[in-house]
Amino acid sequence: MYWTNMGNLKANDGSIDRADLDGRNVTTIVPPSGTFTPKQIQLDKVNGKLYWSDREGMRVMRSNLDGSNVETLVDTSQGDGRPGRTRGNGALVSPSI
Repeated sequence: MYWTNMGNLKANDGSIDRADLDGRNVTTIVPPSGTFTPKQIQLDKVNGKLYWSDREGMRVMRSNLDGSNVETLVDTSQGDGRPGRTRGNGALVSPSI
């Protein structure tokens, strides 16, 4: 089984973990800071890929099932700051999709 950990929504500290169905062998696939807020994970076992959306990071991402080769497939930020960054006036940037 795979699951996501969103961490602090204003920080780049989301992660993805997996374990055997009996709860043993917990392994971090994508470590904290590999994604902001991973959600909607999809396993592509045939091609050995794990896909997820990253709402606050404004991306669609994927990696190999072991967490290697993390890639951004779609980035909709179009120059907007990622969460946690501030504008010149100190206001927190909170992009919406």
